[in-house]
Amino acid sequence: MKLRYLTLSLLLCVSIAGAEYLLVRPDKALNWKPPTIDNAELHAQIDFLKPKRQWERMDVWVPKTPADKKLPCVVTVYGGGYGDKAGGFVKDFKPLLGRGYVVAAPDYALMTNAPVPLCSWDVANAIRFLRANAKKYRIDPERIGIWGWSAGGWIAQDLCYAGPERIVTVAIRNRQTNKKVYGLMPMLQPRPLYPDQSVRVQAVVSDWGAEKLWDKRKHTPRAWLSPDDPPLFTCYKDRLTSETVNPVTLLKKLGVPAEGAYGFTINTHVPTLKHPCVHEGGRKTTWGESIYDFLDRKLKNADTATAPEMRPHGGFIASKTQVRLLTVHPTGVIHYTIDGSDPSEKSPRYRDPIAATPGSVVKAIAVRPGLKPSRITSGVFAQGPSAPRITTRTRTFKATIGKKFSITFQAENAVWFVGGKVGEHYRSYGGKRFNPPSHIPWMKIDTKTGVLSGTPRTAGVFPVIVSCANGAAAGSRKLAKQAVDAILIVITVEKGVGK
Repeated sequence: MKLRYLTLSLLLCVSIAGAEYLLVRPDKALNWKPPTIDNAELHAQIDFLKPKRQWERMDVWVPKTPADKKLPCVVTVYGGGYGDKAGGFVKDFKPLLGRGYVVAAPDYALMTNAPVPLCSWDVANAIRFLRANAKKYRIDPERIGIWGWSAGGWIAQDLCYAGPERIVTVAIRNRQTNKKVYGLMPMLQPRPLYPDQSVRVQAVVSDWGAEKLWDKRKHTPRAWLSPDDPPLFTCYKDRLTSETVNPVTLLKKLGVPAEGAYGFTINTHVPTLKHPCVHEGGRKTTWGESIYDFLDRKLKNADTATAPEMRPHGGFIASKTQVRLLTVHPTGVIHYTIDGSDPSEKSPRYRDPIAATPGSVVKAIAVRPGLKPSRITSGVFAQGPSAPRITTRTRTFKATIGKKFSITFQAENAVWFVGGKVGEHYRSYGGKRFNPPSHIPWMKIDTKTGVLSGTPRTAGVFPVIVSCANGAAAGSRKLAKQAVDAILIVITVEKGVGK
């Protein structure tokens, strides 16, 4: 039996040491069948993640006409509280196909103890995959946008507005001890799939998820909001004034072309497409029409080049570090400076990785014929601890139900942490019923030795981020002068013989 069908049932009862567990699975995601749409060619359940997962795939719908033209693409990220796949997003994106957009719908890890940053890593790899395979799906790699609903909106922002200050604190709660273990992870994957492709998008649409930008930045923009961020379209209740502080005003202060619609009589969590609202300019419209208008302007009729992607995008370094610059424009040219001055078309042309030293300020623009030069991408490289690097090469592992499992990861002078799908969700545990389901970890990592171990209880596929940090004590929540590395592994748990 194929692995992706090992856990198709919604509930599975297992008994361990006399305690009853009622296992919960994302049934909608496991049983998902992408709909066929009359005016589009369906490329169903594409394996875009490596190592391969249990059920996470991507569906791509390509308009049938015109057959010889590259088309803009919208990556749609469904919601569901990071717990299951809400299928209602299909009705929202259907009109895009008639308007000449390719629509791609990637899956991401669900029912994880720490969905951030794993979910954004998954969607980022979907974008890079689409650019690497643009010809196959008739996608114009220069015109890709992202539209997220609910949790999908949060994912879009975690990815698209990560910025240079992109190390995040992640907590794993052990339900048996009720204690949290804190660790640090990079919001952007250090060594992504398809590393020669940029993750930059040209437009972002989000509903209430845009509130996350406000929650994280309070009254002033923080360093991880930057002028090279992509245009945002979102919704909010009240008209913008000089006193308004929300994601739109925060981005506008930085020169990011953000905009939105207001006047909603319901909350701004996944409004219906037909719900009336008012565009910032005073034009009465609907939520759906305002989104389509925004995407048309930013993807079909763009007049400005997209800012380059910088890797690493600033941060703490101990010595000379190689910095890569990527552009989404096949005919584009990148110009850069390393002394903090603003680049122009007369600045050096990027051809090979740049050597940044502590104190360097790298700035870059993309220039593409027919478009205005991009906004400036800037990375500040400060003196800090030497970054650890995980040297363990293996990315896929196998384990057996009921048998002790152990892996040793290696890096010099590192404090270790693990996040992602480190256990299973159970509706009940130890005679108690949990709503939402309780996450019971079955694996943990020794913060000093890098030994990941545990005894699995159920079959399944577990995507896990293993991270290590220098300059951080075990359990520290401080972000000062941290240098972090991380890798994604996949552990496949199978039934033993005779089970």
